[in-house]
Order: sequence, then structure tokens, then C-alpha cells
Amino acid sequence: MSKVRHPEAISQRSVILWWAYSHKVLGIPEHLLFSVPNGGYRHPFEAKLLREEGMRSGVADLILLVPRGIYHGMALEMKSQEGRLSPEQKEWAAAATSQGYLCVVAYSTEEAIKFLTDYLRQQS
Repeated sequence: MSKVRHPEAISQRSVILWWAYSHKVLGIPEHLLFSVPNGGYRHPFEAKLLREEGMRSGVADLILLVPRGIYHGMALEMKSQEGRLSPEQKEWAAAATSQGYLCVVAYSTEEAIKFLTDYLRQQS
């Protein structure tokens, strides 16, 4: 049996597929949960252009622009079971938290969906 090459990406796609159906039930416009495609290999010239356009290291994989409770929104980082946050990801999460955003790390599709549904169940 071959090892899955990108388990984080597979989990993230599963979360987005769940969101495509669930956002209506949750009463949230679909486009308020979106990915930030910072990861992956880029040709050096393309990477330079993206940095010039504002791409930042460490930004979470998914951003939810919906305020709940004391938070302005939520940032969700997807990791495999063995995954660890990079120093840049830790720094970004600390900065976003200091600005009133909930930052969480999910190690599975199920955990990510639970974080999202628990967050959205809070009083606005």
C-alpha cells in the first residue's frame, strides 16, 4: 500500500466539500470560508511575484470571515497526524490571535469540521 503524499491537502479538500453542503444549513455564505494557497513548490520567479503581491509565510490554510463570540473570525491550519507547525506558522497564529482571531490546528477532517461547527454555534 502506497503512502498518501499529501494527507493535509486531502483533508482540506474534504472539509471544503463538507462546507459546500453545510454552509446553507449553518446560514453562512459559502465564500466566507476560503483557502490561502501559500504552500507547495513554486518556480523562483513565480514565488518572487507572489511575495511582491503580498503572499506571507505562515498564514493558515483556511480562513473563516465570520465573527462569533469574542472573535473577529477563525483561522484553521490543517496538519497530518505527524505534522507540526513551522516557526512562521506559530508566529502568524500568535499575531492573528492578538488581533482577535481564533486560530486552531486540525489533525483530521473530522477535527476541522468540529472546530468549524463549534465555532459557528457560538452567539454572534
